[in-house]
Amino acid sequence: PEHPDVVVHHAGPTLSDDSAAIVGLVLIAEAPSLEATRAFLADSPYGKGDVFADVQIRPWEWRTGRPGS
Repeated sequence: PEHPDVVVHHAGPTLSDDSAAIVGLVLIAEAPSLEATRAFLADSPYGKGDVFADVQIRPWEWRTGRPGS
């Protein structure tokens, strides 16, 4: 999607307890606002495909390993 103001740093699936199935996704991104994050997700293949029943957007505080630091 065309959202140059949103930078995805890390992404990957979350798994079931036995690791046999993908049950979700964790995406760590940097965005200027909550609205920009929502627009990015809505325009993604996951958002357009209505893949997930629940989407939670949470603030993230970098403690270690921040890109560019």
